[in-house]
Amino acid sequence: MTPASLAHIDVIIPCRDVDAYLGEAIASAIGQVGVTTRVIVVDAGSQQPIVLAPEWEEHERVMLVRSENGLLCGGARNAGLDAAKSPYLTFIDADDLWLPERCRILLDALEESGANIAMGQIEHFSDGQTELNVPEGLQAGLVAGGMLLSRADFDRVGLFDDELRAGEFIDWFNRARVAGLTTTTVPEVALRRRVHAASITATQIEARMDYLKVVRRWMSRND
Repeated sequence: MTPASLAHIDVIIPCRDVDAYLGEAIASAIGQVGVTTRVIVVDAGSQQPIVLAPEWEEHERVMLVRSENGLLCGGARNAGLDAAKSPYLTFIDADDLWLPERCRILLDALEESGANIAMGQIEHFSDGQTELNVPEGLQAGLVAGGMLLSRADFDRVGLFDDELRAGEFIDWFNRARVAGLTTTTVPEVALRRRVHAASITATQIEARMDYLKVVRRWMSRND
């Protein structure tokens, strides 16, 4: 087993057009304690190319990958995987945050449990500029930003569906269950999810239809 202090983890951050919080997301990923993280920011075809702040542009553990074509979230994560080389893998969206011990806690959970995927809890918070409701309490971290796993186990499942506007992680996670991957869950917060108006994609009709598509797939796989 790999001691947490020696573990190298690739962190993939998809970003398209909305980059107001990207610097904070990068800082929280690079600032993980007890592990070594490498951040891969994927510009998923922004109309105005994403430009990293100088402190990240010159950072040896931060790289920027740009797609000239517009990518949905699954496709953006897949593009980041092409550049990922570390034995462990995780994700965070460009508007979210991690607490400093997040990756170490999840890695320890993997090592101690023998499971393939480690997950924690989600804590929502407001950007301070919106009147949208912020969910109270903790929720199960059944999102890409709430998990950590080995690259080898990810490859057993395969890439995210790059055509889904929503539900791409639920689709991937169901395939992981069908492939026999096991999960361990910790009570600690694995993701601080920012609530802001620009992140509400589920209100789009196309996204709702894709959620229904994912549900139908889930049912057919588990019949």
